[in-house]
Amino acid sequence: MAYIHSIKTTFLAGLVPALLLAVGCSGNSTNDTTPIKEPADSPNALIGVTNNNVRTVKVSTVAHSSTPATPVVSVAPLAPEGGEPVPVAMTTVALPIGKINGLIEDDTNVDKFSPPLKDEPVRIHGVITQLLDWKTREGDVRRGFFLQNTPAQADDDPKTSDGVFVFAFDGVDIEEYDLEVGDEVHLVGEVHVHYKQTEVIDPVIIKHVAADKRKKPGIKPFIANPPSDKKEARIYWKRHAGMLCRVPAKSVVQGSPKTDFWSGDTILYVMSADHPVAQRKKIGERRVFRDFHPLDDDTQNMFDNQNGYLVPISGYALGGNFPNTRTFDTIDAVEGAVRYHYGEFKVLASVPPVITRGPHPGSVSPVPKPAEDSLTVASFNVENLYDMVNDPDDGCDDHDDPGCEGVRRPFNYLPESQAVYDARVALIATQIIESLYGPDIIMFQELEDQDVDKDGKNDAMENLAEAVRTQGGPDYDTAIDRDGADARGIISGFMFKRERVKLPKVTAKDPVFGSKPDCGFPHDLLPLCNDVSNPKSFNATFPVGNNKESKTEDVFSRSLQAVKFEVDGETVVVLNNHFSSGPDRRIQKRQMQTLLNASIAESIMAADPKALVIAGGDLNVFPRPDEPLPDNKSDQLGALYDCGLTNLQDDLLERAPEAAFTYVYKGVAGTLDHIFVSPALEKRVRNFSIAHINTDFSDGAGDHDPLLAEFDWSKKSKK
Repeated sequence: MAYIHSIKTTFLAGLVPALLLAVGCSGNSTNDTTPIKEPADSPNALIGVTNNNVRTVKVSTVAHSSTPATPVVSVAPLAPEGGEPVPVAMTTVALPIGKINGLIEDDTNVDKFSPPLKDEPVRIHGVITQLLDWKTREGDVRRGFFLQNTPAQADDDPKTSDGVFVFAFDGVDIEEYDLEVGDEVHLVGEVHVHYKQTEVIDPVIIKHVAADKRKKPGIKPFIANPPSDKKEARIYWKRHAGMLCRVPAKSVVQGSPKTDFWSGDTILYVMSADHPVAQRKKIGERRVFRDFHPLDDDTQNMFDNQNGYLVPISGYALGGNFPNTRTFDTIDAVEGAVRYHYGEFKVLASVPPVITRGPHPGSVSPVPKPAEDSLTVASFNVENLYDMVNDPDDGCDDHDDPGCEGVRRPFNYLPESQAVYDARVALIATQIIESLYGPDIIMFQELEDQDVDKDGKNDAMENLAEAVRTQGGPDYDTAIDRDGADARGIISGFMFKRERVKLPKVTAKDPVFGSKPDCGFPHDLLPLCNDVSNPKSFNATFPVGNNKESKTEDVFSRSLQAVKFEVDGETVVVLNNHFSSGPDRRIQKRQMQTLLNASIAESIMAADPKALVIAGGDLNVFPRPDEPLPDNKSDQLGALYDCGLTNLQDDLLERAPEAAFTYVYKGVAGTLDHIFVSPALEKRVRNFSIAHINTDFSDGAGDHDPLLAEFDWSKKSKK
């Protein structure tokens, strides 16, 4: 958590001897240590005041065998009680901060850039624009501030940034010195790069003028206006890193604030009210879509600029304390310093944004009520649906657990309390009843794999089924194969109407659910595929890379869950998936996951061309032709298309493009969730919709919008 407040900074008195060497204190020298006081208004005054005591300034003349004598100024800080003063070397000339950050050319690789004075001691001065205080995972306090040159102090180069983050103090054994926004500070420190952000570390404050004593204008923020091209936008933000920024009023919210799993940062994405996308007449078209989408800002090119015009607003300095927001809301102006954090430039909001409600996102393309004689199938990623019960067989489902393979505390996917969990389950139940009209079959992803009472039922789905019944919805049964869970305990599963949908028993001779499945997958199936089970987990191994001698991996970390249902006398096979995440990563793994699904579907359709097969879920990659790697096409879902299945997203994109998305990532709407159907089922499709009830809302039940497919199940359709 991080909070803006008055920071208590420290004179770190003992800069290491290496700093003395770095500024020329080497070789033979003679030192005149006669104490002097420079006037406080001197341009190079090194007067620091702590507890009403004045620090002593000394001038040393340093001689070197091959260079003329060089004056070096050092400060002797007040000695701690019973101790000796520790001399600290100081450079005599303050550099413009732009010289510290370095020149950013139009073709600079931002991710590989290193500042020219990295690891060098420097003296800088400027005005504090923002204070930052946060805690590490271990609970240790960390503090710092953003310092920016005034126009008179800056290098007047638009290709360099005039601001920098000063990583100051850890809050342990320090002398205290009040700093406030607007104070002028002169300091020395070392240029450092922390996760690609240029910083000044180990600072020693050598002059401090409080804001109310400066009697000069403060720092004027620059107005956020990044270019549309993503690469150009990164150059733009790098040239402003560390500087005070203002996000204009009436900027339009895109997606709900998302909390990053790794950094813990909550981020809100907005676009300028003046942007052409924000000016569109139809409400649903005032949205930032992925490049390939027909409603993208550039409709002429399939892959173009990657929507660099979005502005990320970070809640890191607010402890994630953002107001309730949703897509199409607008904000009042927001100010904060630009910070590079976990691969992204963000504006650190100094106060929570003030929100003005916009049009309701769910009103753009509501899901129509299905006909009585339809079969409805939904896919719903419920985003880490963990309860408060500690499973003794799971090492990462309770806040006090030690952790699992690849998972360590804090477990920020767990609910904060029983009340929070109960409210979330109730909300999902309401969405199932009111927004999805109580589907006959629901494919869930991201359930907690837990069965504490050992009744053979998944606890999370049982809680959902009970909540639906309590609210007057359908009576649901549940089914799952626990072999499908990953190391963290995430699993997919099924809920189905007990009255209408049946779960038949299967025999060892069943070609899919029996003991010897033969689906034509080109690599070895895992032993769990030989279980006689319904539902049934499927997984396999594959050689990583193109070398036959390379290592092998499991195709799935969360196994495919296949199930056979009987609905009004007809057999429907459903393949429920939660593919590996990261559309531009784990490419081969997702291709293999797609291929295993396609192999099973193709084997079923080969035996019965009229077979009713559904393959879908959270596939974590985009539909054709939305390519995450436009310069190196991967066609990750190609096997499903090529085996004869139809992606129902394709029809929706054509007839209602404003509704064709399931997830908003970094402010950009895209499709990660899919329902593919066999030819026999495609003929019976009445409607396919996406219920936009979550990803646009900060108070939604999860981060994915659920899908609903409606099929004609009338007697006439079965002929």
